[in-house]
Amino acid sequence: MMKIVFLFLVCFVLQQTSSNELKEGESHSRERRAVCGYQRYNTRFRMCCSGKLGLKGSNNACCGQTGYNTRFRMCCGGKLGLKGSSNTCCGQTGYNTRFRICCGGRLGLKGSNNACCGQTGYNTRFRICCGGKLGLKGSNNACCGQTGYNTRFRICCGGKLGLKGSNNACCGQTGYNTRFRICCGGRLGLKGSNNACCGQTGYNTRFRMCCNGRLC
Repeated sequence: MMKIVFLFLVCFVLQQTSSNELKEGESHSRERRAVCGYQRYNTRFRMCCSGKLGLKGSNNACCGQTGYNTRFRMCCGGKLGLKGSSNTCCGQTGYNTRFRICCGGRLGLKGSNNACCGQTGYNTRFRICCGGKLGLKGSNNACCGQTGYNTRFRICCGGKLGLKGSNNACCGQTGYNTRFRICCGGRLGLKGSNNACCGQTGYNTRFRMCCNGRLC
């Protein structure tokens, strides 16, 4: 009798273990399954790239509808190429930023270039880029439209260069000194005792009032 009970218990345990393993296997199988378009597939062996199924192998990423291994190849603008020493993309081409520079989707030798001016690489120590136009830097430290200039000696007002002198501000395209003149609505006038604007006219707030853009 004891033998029969023992055998029954052994069979029950084996049956439960087998049932649990089967359920676990089904669970893992479900976890590894996915849908690509209208097709079901196992993610361990295949991969889906933009709705197209392919063998996975060592591939770990997609380039358009093609799977690839990021250790050996790179995808630039939907085009696959050998990686080699390339570490980034310029349009559809891979390149190494240590040796080349990408400006406006165009590759060039880097050399000492550290910036782009349109599609051209340049060295900011020696040249200046103003409005997409390259010029010699010299003492220039700023741009006025497409022209480089030195802010110590010249002033740029509305894209127009003028001698700085004592000018420290702009009124439209004209430089002026705020100590002696006042700019009201783009119009320059003598400052005198004026300390505010009413429309295009300067006035002194101690003696006059501005009512709806007119002095009163």
